Amino acid sequence: MSEMSALKRAEEPMYASVKTATATSATMDRQRLGDHLVEAGLVNDVQLHYALAEQKTVPLRLGELLVRNGWLTQQTVEFFVARLCLTSTAR
Repeated sequence: MSEMSALKRAEEPMYASVKTATATSATMDRQRLGDHLVEAGLVNDVQLHYALAEQKTVPLRLGELLVRNGWLTQQTVEFFVARLCLTSTAR
């Protein structure tokens, strides 16, 4: 079994419940940055799970890890973080 397969299996239960979320504004408020990035097609499940696992051993935020691994640009992370902040304050 590859390291990525083991990682994916270990993280699936936590992430599986998010996949069933609808795109209503109330649900979007509960989604995390990684969920929005996957939904937008900017990162895939494996990349997200890898970064989440890496986050447990490295004191960096998810967006920083995704940029460091070359999967996103800093501008993309900043755009989505601002979007999440605006969505949560608009309620």
